[in-house]
Amino acid sequence: MKRRTTIKDIAQQAGVSAALVSMALNARFGPDGKPNCRVKKETILRIRDIAESLGYIPNNAAAQISSGKSRNIAVITSDISNAFFAEISKHIENMAYESGYNVFFASSDENSEKMKNVVYNLLRVGVDGFIMVPSSTDPDVLSHLRNLKMPVVFLERDIPEYAEAGRIVLDNEQTCRIAVRELYDAGCRHIEQITYDLNISTILQKNAGYYKAMEELGLSSVARISSVRHGANVAEMVEIVRDAAERGVDGLFLPTNTITVRTLQAMKILGLKVPDDIAIVGFDSCDLFYLNDPTISYIYQSTVDLAQMSFRMLLDMIEENSGPATVILQPQLVRGGSTMRSF
Repeated sequence: MKRRTTIKDIAQQAGVSAALVSMALNARFGPDGKPNCRVKKETILRIRDIAESLGYIPNNAAAQISSGKSRNIAVITSDISNAFFAEISKHIENMAYESGYNVFFASSDENSEKMKNVVYNLLRVGVDGFIMVPSSTDPDVLSHLRNLKMPVVFLERDIPEYAEAGRIVLDNEQTCRIAVRELYDAGCRHIEQITYDLNISTILQKNAGYYKAMEELGLSSVARISSVRHGANVAEMVEIVRDAAERGVDGLFLPTNTITVRTLQAMKILGLKVPDDIAIVGFDSCDLFYLNDPTISYIYQSTVDLAQMSFRMLLDMIEENSGPATVILQPQLVRGGSTMRSF
């Protein structure tokens, strides 16, 4: 049986040290084409050509044992098919590649049991840290991560009692204040919110923020939040929007992009016009917001900022350059035609 090619074999044929071969094989090239180590690009390419000709297969398990690091990280979102989380995941993947890390992606689908299985399976594979959008996470999972002293960064949502995690979150109270004010300035005086019936931090914070924003504008008497189950179909949304229209609602804040899309579909089925019948402010960027006529006003949070900050924080925690921190991002309004009412 043919002996497995080793780094020493490559070093011998290349006429260099085994340490230099290791650096060359693990090097990453940045956008400018320069390697992230002190080895010349020409030398890296020559060593890699030799490695390929010898049929070299990296032994990642051995590398993990010797370094104590897998150079793998995990990104767990609530739904990776969601355009918002897909964009964030792509940005993280690009930064991880440039830093010499591999990324495992997974979705929880807002299911605590699935989240538990995903976390435990990723720990078995071997990861150095997690970037996660937490949902109703099983306390045993968090306790296990705490015992392992596993670096964790919460993205977009929070679990306050897990103090060991870093956090990159949006100022949700300010989000609601901006959204409700935009609808108020468009002439709306019966403003409601439609959201998911999930017990997660972002929804709870936006619910509280909505009521506070309505109180600040003197509209507490008409404040109301309608909840829909996660994964609800258009028919269910039609009933909620029909009820709102019959009660005289003239403005809606829709705090997720999926609810915004479902509401637009429901309004079209009901023959309601945006913004003349009901003005709306959505959340997160979505191609449909620009394709819709009129375009949709929405609260924007940068996927690039969320990805960069969460990855850099996790990397600093893994490499023990710094501990966990909390970063609160400020929302921005992107104004479209959905709040430009004619009086």
